[in-house]
Amino acid sequence: MGQGFQFFDLIFLGMIAVFILLRLRSVLGTRTGHEKPPEDVRNARTGLINGQKEGTVINLPRRGGQGGVEVGLSPAEIRLRQSLTEIALADPHFDADDFVDGARQAYEMIIIAFAKGDQDLLRGGMVGDEVLANFDAAITARQAAGQNMETRLAGIRDAKITQATLSGKMAEVTVKFTADLISCINDSEGQLVQGHPTVPQQVSELWTFARDTSADDPNWILIATSADAATDAPSATPKD
Repeated sequence: MGQGFQFFDLIFLGMIAVFILLRLRSVLGTRTGHEKPPEDVRNARTGLINGQKEGTVINLPRRGGQGGVEVGLSPAEIRLRQSLTEIALADPHFDADDFVDGARQAYEMIIIAFAKGDQDLLRGGMVGDEVLANFDAAITARQAAGQNMETRLAGIRDAKITQATLSGKMAEVTVKFTADLISCINDSEGQLVQGHPTVPQQVSELWTFARDTSADDPNWILIATSADAATDAPSATPKD
């Protein structure tokens, strides 16, 4: 009787062992010698990046291009990038894109202040002494003649850095502005003297900003303005 129970116990334990083995195979699988290596399995699970084909190798771009020089840049563009890098090293807060955004805002504020004859705003540290003297002279002459200037910025078509230098701690960056302005000058009787009150006119000019990178003051100051020699377009402000 006891042997009969032992026999059934063995059969029962064997059935349990077979059940456990089948469960393990269903979860872990079996190896046939043709399995994908671990890396292939990981790629199959995560999917291909940006539609790349299986087995394709994507070469990451090297910073600075081959040998530290980007292919396709002119010598002037290479020098400009080197100068901007030097400024960024001297001033860790300098960012070329942020600088251009700030320059666009300064451009609009300054030309509107000049048109209105707002000498107090111009003297508030936005422009250097030489530029301020030119602005003051033009505003004074306009007021003496009884003329009134009206200017509206229809839009800035383009603003890009064309030159940059770092001399000691003093950084200078030149921005080329191409803008559409609606500007006119009327005499004391309201008669049109120059420009047009409704028709936009394209202007193109170069503005140079400077800043001592060792100073606590983060503001850049306009130190020079000039017409863009590559175009015949007029400028919005008196030239140095």
